[in-house]
Amino acid sequence: TLVVSNTGTGIARNIQVKDSLPQGLKTPDGRHGIIQDIGMLRAGESREITFTAMAEKTGKFSNSATVVAEGGLQAESNTTTTVVKQPVLTITKKGPERIYTGRDITYTIGVSNKGDGPAASAILEDAIPGNATFVKASQGGTLSGSAVTWNIGTLLPRDSRKVSVTFKDRGLGKVTNTATVKAVCVNPVSATVTTQVVGVAAILLEVIDITDPIEVGGNE
Repeated sequence: TLVVSNTGTGIARNIQVKDSLPQGLKTPDGRHGIIQDIGMLRAGESREITFTAMAEKTGKFSNSATVVAEGGLQAESNTTTTVVKQPVLTITKKGPERIYTGRDITYTIGVSNKGDGPAASAILEDAIPGNATFVKASQGGTLSGSAVTWNIGTLLPRDSRKVSVTFKDRGLGKVTNTATVKAVCVNPVSATVTTQVVGVAAILLEVIDITDPIEVGGNE
């Protein structure tokens, strides 16, 4: 927000305000500054100008504006400094590579914020594989449709959470499980683990008698 004031006793005419944004900031339409004509200001009058800038990267950005008017009048504003931070989410997922059919398959999921800004409204979702059924989830995970969801809330910088989810297979084959975490102002990230479900080996020996009873000396 820029406030231009005429602190003199006469009329300021042909006033023009300029604000050149530092590298890394730009307006929503892609410009790197604004130039705006505001006409004239009578003695004691002020005019307020508001514009929006977007950050292209993290860092500390200092910004000031200038104003010129007819007759060689000019002034420079004070400098404002804005610090731009960003959360950076990471996710890890661990589970068995191989398991016998009929046994529970438990996956452990770890979520961390490696950035310098808080990750607000963080949500972790784990998609239920098509060839498995949901058994249970830790840390308040709830079943919603075809996914298990954890509302993590705000994940502060260098903070982390660890949860687990358990499934049971529906038969032999590969069970592929993917978890995704997302939050405000951060790119979502995913992790996938595949478990091979195998059968249990067994041997059966069976003996039967076809004819019973038989005569002495007969074969059976």
